[in-house]
Amino acid sequence: MTQKLSQDHLESLTRQDLQILAKEHGIRANLGTKVIINKLLAVLPATADIEPKERPAESNANKRKRGGDAKTPQPPKASSRTKSAPVVATNKKGPAPPPKRRRVAEPDKSVARPIQAAARDKKSRARPVDTAVHVDEDSPNTMQVNVRGQLGHHAENNSKRHQELVELFKLINGMQKNVINMQPELAHHAHVREVVEEMLIVPMKEDRTLVDGSAFMAPGAAKKWREWFHENISYSETRTPEEQAARRERKRQKKQHNRKEATTVHPDDDWSTDDDPGPSSYKPDYDAIQAELEEQRFRERMSMAFADDERLDSLEARFNDFAHVPKRWGGDSARPLYDDDGDFMKLDPRYMDDEEYAEWIRAGMYKKTHAQEHEEARRRKAEKAASRAREKAAKEESRRLERQMEEERRQRRRDRDIWRREHSRQAYESRWKDLLSMPPAHLHFDDIPWPVVVPRSSVAVEDLTPEAVSLFLFSEETKKERKDKLRETYLRFHPDKFESRLMKLVKPGEQEKVRLGMGQVVRILNDLMKQGDG
Repeated sequence: MTQKLSQDHLESLTRQDLQILAKEHGIRANLGTKVIINKLLAVLPATADIEPKERPAESNANKRKRGGDAKTPQPPKASSRTKSAPVVATNKKGPAPPPKRRRVAEPDKSVARPIQAAARDKKSRARPVDTAVHVDEDSPNTMQVNVRGQLGHHAENNSKRHQELVELFKLINGMQKNVINMQPELAHHAHVREVVEEMLIVPMKEDRTLVDGSAFMAPGAAKKWREWFHENISYSETRTPEEQAARRERKRQKKQHNRKEATTVHPDDDWSTDDDPGPSSYKPDYDAIQAELEEQRFRERMSMAFADDERLDSLEARFNDFAHVPKRWGGDSARPLYDDDGDFMKLDPRYMDDEEYAEWIRAGMYKKTHAQEHEEARRRKAEKAASRAREKAAKEESRRLERQMEEERRQRRRDRDIWRREHSRQAYESRWKDLLSMPPAHLHFDDIPWPVVVPRSSVAVEDLTPEAVSLFLFSEETKKERKDKLRETYLRFHPDKFESRLMKLVKPGEQEKVRLGMGQVVRILNDLMKQGDG
């Protein structure tokens, strides 16, 4: 049980005792002494509602002795404004200054010993501090304070329990709502169960083929399966052992009766036993069957041919029905164009048949009776022909201009390529002359004049191809000039001469790359020389 401590008693304790007491009540021990006392007074139930009294500066724990005795209070100093009385020597002692506050009982010095002993014992729980209860004159009744603290504690616990009950009520209410919402789904599941039982379970009880699995088998296999199923699988839920034995006996008698019926000859049969089919040793004639099938296929082909002939005959007869129709009534394709001054109107009537002559007369009469329309049609026809001629001429002119522009572009491209090659050749020759006359030191790969024309300022080993070298060396030279140019280039890039004259001037990091380019050029020149000799 927590002891009832007063502020005076707490102030009389040492800091070490206060720290031990603070640790017991869950208060940080590294706080100030005054802060620890205030927190202890706020935590303890008996003194929770007592306002801590303000301590004077002289009663600070840091100014007290370790033994717990407070220093003797000093008399107040005289103010600077008041005149100091003259000091008179006398043997009488002056009156002692009154204490700052009046205490009812002095604190017990033996309190710190059990507290320190309890702190050293880590395995056992710290014992409460036996301190004397000090009652101030202006403090409330101890019983009232205790009851007030207990009532506050119970009120706090009741509020927590009330909150838990409210949350539990909300949870139960939500579960009740979920149950109410799930009632239609549960009713649906119950209905589905009833329907399934009515559609599957009841028919299975009535028709055993649905149970033993023979409903979807072939007749012979189903019969064998049912026999094995009924002999090896018992239906304890539907038949008793006695009923199962009786059922097997009935099935055996039925099977025996059927076998007897199959082997018995009845005297009232309508046919004689001699008419029964013979043994099954008959062998079919496959040649006769093959001949019959071929005859059947031949008849089918003949019937299809007759059907095609009938269809063609019907089409021909249908077209022949329109043979007597004149051409002017036969459609747009057969009708002559009366506004056309073609060859039809220039034909000689003496060489026409009756129908052509009639059409020729009709065309002439139409032109005479519809001269204005005929003239308008001729004008439109002439305008259309002129428009088509203009469009055709414009298209031809456009194509001609496009061809001319394309030819000009090709010519400019050829001239530009020729100029680039000539410029590259001149630069190639001048660079070789400069390189042989005054060879600089530390040459790079780009400083070597390679026999190629490249659009870039730098050259790579991949640019040294047979097409590029051939395009650079040859333009329109004769065969002799080609050989001379090949020989001159080969002498410049000969491995021995190139190594002795230029390789020592190349930068060490570029020598391997220069050797690759030199070998590539030498191989290309050898191939070109072989082609020229061939």
